[in-house]
Amino acid sequence: MERAPVLRFDAVTIDVPLEGLGHLELEGTLRGGDLWLIQTDDEALGQALIDAATGLTAPRRGAVRFLGHDWAVMPDGFRDALRGRIGLIPRRGLFLPYADLAASTLIAARFHRTADDRALVVAADGLARRFGLPGLARDASVRDMSVDALRAACVRAFLGEPSLVLVESRPLPWTDELLQPLVDAMQHVRDRGGSVIWCLQDDPVFDDAAMPATERLRVRGRRLQQVDT
Repeated sequence: MERAPVLRFDAVTIDVPLEGLGHLELEGTLRGGDLWLIQTDDEALGQALIDAATGLTAPRRGAVRFLGHDWAVMPDGFRDALRGRIGLIPRRGLFLPYADLAASTLIAARFHRTADDRALVVAADGLARRFGLPGLARDASVRDMSVDALRAACVRAFLGEPSLVLVESRPLPWTDELLQPLVDAMQHVRDRGGSVIWCLQDDPVFDDAAMPATERLRVRGRRLQQVDT
């Protein structure tokens, strides 16, 4: 049986808001259980792709559909609700400076009411331990680009059983003990029918045969193209 589409790029052209990069053309369907590794020469291209995938940027041409819905034509309230089905580990700006880390980790799941508060805290505690924290961090503040902040950002991204997880280029070198929990969390998303996109630049993870990707793609000539393996 064919797996259901999670994210579809239908003949999409998006503008890349950086001088000299112009545009990016996207075509393809990310289905339940898929992991796409995408290599780009410039982080702005990966950012443009993620902005399109989450409906933050409207395409110049074509349509981006998440769970069968075109981002460009859905009502604002429904669009916001659908974004609650997406987890994101950003390259920069993991958390607001001086923010309470526990509240920042839980804020998206609480906003979208993916579960009652006690269940969210229990789930976050469990995820935190998998990513090498002693539990849900409750420090008053955290240095934004610290390794612990990255671990907490991973917890936030996978909390609430998202249908899609997007990982931007690595903001910090992934230590061995953090990389494996990330891959395991990705696999859990895939096993229950969700999907993952991981954007990379000049990173050995892309060519690692042990990485269980269903697709390896590169941006070539402003087009997203499959890499022969």
